[in-house]
Amino acid sequence: VSTPEASLWVKARAVLEQVLAEPVEARRALVIEQCDGDRELAGEVLSLLRSHGGAEAFSDELGDAIDEGMGQEDDADRWLGQSVGGYRIVELLGQGGMGFVYRAESGQDGVGAPAVAMKILRGASWQAMSRERFRREREGLARLQHPNIAGILDTGDTPGGVPFFCMELVEGEPIDHYADRNRLPVSGRIRLVLKVCEAVAHAHARQVIHRDLKPSNILVRETGEPTLLDFGIAKLLDPVTAGAPTDLSMQSVAFTPGYASPEHMFGDPVSSASDVYSLGMLLYLLLAGAPPAFSFGPKRLPPAEVFAKCADRPALAAARATTVAGLTQVLGGALGDILTKAGRLSASSRYPSVTELAEALEGSLP
Repeated sequence: VSTPEASLWVKARAVLEQVLAEPVEARRALVIEQCDGDRELAGEVLSLLRSHGGAEAFSDELGDAIDEGMGQEDDADRWLGQSVGGYRIVELLGQGGMGFVYRAESGQDGVGAPAVAMKILRGASWQAMSRERFRREREGLARLQHPNIAGILDTGDTPGGVPFFCMELVEGEPIDHYADRNRLPVSGRIRLVLKVCEAVAHAHARQVIHRDLKPSNILVRETGEPTLLDFGIAKLLDPVTAGAPTDLSMQSVAFTPGYASPEHMFGDPVSSASDVYSLGMLLYLLLAGAPPAFSFGPKRLPPAEVFAKCADRPALAAARATTVAGLTQVLGGALGDILTKAGRLSASSRYPSVTELAEALEGSLP
């Protein structure tokens, strides 16, 4: 199937292969040259670079260089200190292909009101969709009311007419960092993910799929409660067509290699099974130390083999309160079978729902 998303991904992979073959100091110029002014392609190349271990530092530097070399279409700093929709923007928290996320305070002085996370769409993202589509998207996401989902608090437009939405500002750390810092055993990691499954199942029951489940979008608070963030590229499902994807969502190519399902990456229809796949990849990371190799070939490594290829297995096992032999045995048993099924390349071969994945995981607990 030929789609813009698949075409973009193929182009980005071709550039990535050239970039990785060059010394670090030559990569900036090569990306700028190969992308030839195509910021969307450049952004996809950077996303792929960040999916490769150890590439984070130079890919961030590459992003700055590409902005300078191609001209910055959207300036993240332009909103700092500005008043937007009754909020004062005080800090840039992050940015991605769809937009910028800021810490914002209600009112002019922010006194007495909790800060929010405000997401302002990039110009290119806004131009790619209609106002009606955005309105329906936000209405769909407003259905989500769950203690483990950061809810949308407000929506509106900037003075220039660019849409924004505000969400609960969650103070926490990515789920993988939290699990490692607290040396959670396998059972503790599974219980943590089961709470994430509950939140995702809540969204699916309201005809919303997330499409970008990954460690940085699941923050764990000091209380130990995970909170699911960023339904910014979520997709609505039509209950009349039994969950078949509708065309209500932002037509975005945004995805995270290593966690996005094959159908998402290649622009094919996505469903709740796409989130099941991403949860499977998250589990691989939390338990085996890494997701399967980034490949859509016919053979995917099972969890025990993924763990066997990790550089420092004793440290990974210790972070899971066990030994190399103990973790290898666990990953080679029923739990490994669960992870393998959740991460199958064919959507129809995975667990039919997040609820059934959660039931299988609960059954694996000692």
